[in-house]
Amino acid sequence: MFRIQNIRFFLLVLLLVLTAFTYLPVFSNVVTTGEGSNPLNRYVVLAAILCFLFYFDYRSWMKNRLIVIFIICIFLAGIIGVMLAQMDVTKRYQTAAGELLIAFLGLAIGYSSKLSIKQLITIVIIYSSSVAIVTYQQLMQHAGGFIISDLYFSYGKNTMGVMCAVSCVSLIISSLNVDNKYMRFFMRALYLFILVLCISIRARASFLVIFLLTFFCIYKQMKHRRITMGSVSWVVFGGLFIVGVLFVFPQLFYSISDYIIDSFTRNHEGDITAGRERGWRIGVSVISNNPLFGNMVVKRQYDFLSIHNYFLRILSEFGIVGSLPFMILYLRLVFLTIRKSVKLPINIENVGFFTTIVLLIISLEEPTFPFSPGTGVIMSFILLGNSLRINERCSHVKMYQLQYT
Repeated sequence: MFRIQNIRFFLLVLLLVLTAFTYLPVFSNVVTTGEGSNPLNRYVVLAAILCFLFYFDYRSWMKNRLIVIFIICIFLAGIIGVMLAQMDVTKRYQTAAGELLIAFLGLAIGYSSKLSIKQLITIVIIYSSSVAIVTYQQLMQHAGGFIISDLYFSYGKNTMGVMCAVSCVSLIISSLNVDNKYMRFFMRALYLFILVLCISIRARASFLVIFLLTFFCIYKQMKHRRITMGSVSWVVFGGLFIVGVLFVFPQLFYSISDYIIDSFTRNHEGDITAGRERGWRIGVSVISNNPLFGNMVVKRQYDFLSIHNYFLRILSEFGIVGSLPFMILYLRLVFLTIRKSVKLPINIENVGFFTTIVLLIISLEEPTFPFSPGTGVIMSFILLGNSLRINERCSHVKMYQLQYT
């Protein structure tokens, strides 16, 4: 049993590392130069299948409401896909249904993994380090350094931004629950490094999400008095030191502010939305013309990936009828993660709820998240599955204590 557990954990770590390393320039350049598909994709699929088989636990999955809803929605999407078999929209619908399947894969693996606190921290550090290495390599090859330019690379920038955001949120929550001061320092240093990388690749939404969730986590910790006065003193001292340095060297302040501002304003046209409002208008127009079936019965075809909002894209592309399974899951995730993140304490056991919020916020301005691409979302759904299992176990223990004490 001990050996099987080790094999399972090794496969899980391997899967997460491979999903990050698919964005190494040596592999991603194969795609951007048109020489073929990413060479690591086949190994990612193999690792995911092996992980799923080693963690397969159908009976325990059926005890969790979210997993059951996932299974029902996947079957519902399959039935609707069969009904649409004679329509041109079938291939796009199959792709959307496949995205649900990938997310379910991660959720099921995470729920069955039964990771310990030590294992959770281990995969957070390994995954975040892998994301940092990959993003740094992309910057060095395509930008030549930490320079905000108009365009760095065209392969997976937004996905890498989400991976950076998931890593940062995982790191800051983990660091708040680690007693070893050296480990805590390393995790926060890695957090800051990935944050700089996130700004440099111009993943603007991810950068804002990191700040939003970081301050939310710190606020909750202070509210529940989980942050000591010593920690607060160090933060205040560090802030005053940084302000003092910037005051003495004002040019450094202007360089940093320009660096951040350039990340948001290099589009020059539609800086805040980067022209996304045009896609939103298309989506609203399609829905208003045919709310039940959307573009499935509209003769004029649109590039729906240009509609940078998952809810709006799916609804306008497939209508209320076709998008029903996707909307059920999306809204379920929204209500679940918001309720849990507000109610539960900030600790490593609940990190999955907060990393899923990253995907949901990004979905407001991206067309594929929260369910794809798999390389960008698999970590969040694995953590979500593990958090669901721990949360359920704690609830059962509380009920037992109420009944027998």
